[in-house]
Amino acid sequence: MFGPQPRSYTFKVNRKEQRAALRAALSMHAQRDSLAIVDASAFQAPKTRQALELLNGWSQPKPVLVVLLAEESSAALSFRNLQRVAVMTPENVGVTELIGAASLLVSEGALEHLQTRTAPPRSRGEVSS
Repeated sequence: MFGPQPRSYTFKVNRKEQRAALRAALSMHAQRDSLAIVDASAFQAPKTRQALELLNGWSQPKPVLVVLLAEESSAALSFRNLQRVAVMTPENVGVTELIGAASLLVSEGALEHLQTRTAPPRSRGEVSS
């Protein structure tokens, strides 16, 4: 008569808390020196061997999270076939992915986008310079 009832265990996380968690995860990688910036323009054509040589030369532990802009598709295609390497756009990167990755490889444009996501919102009276 009183059997189990389905229940949702999700809860809402406020935007300020999301930004703070993303900022903390990025700073954790920066403190551990497991964050590097890659020049995505070096990948003229998709070459998995070039991506593998880059990761082997970096000598950081895996799993590696590679964050690239959507326009940097040749670099994304180069990294996507490697084992224990995840490729994401900065819009889709969350705190779980940052914490789960032992190393973080980011393009210059993707890093700027991540920094804007972690910045506190501007107040209504603030004027941009």
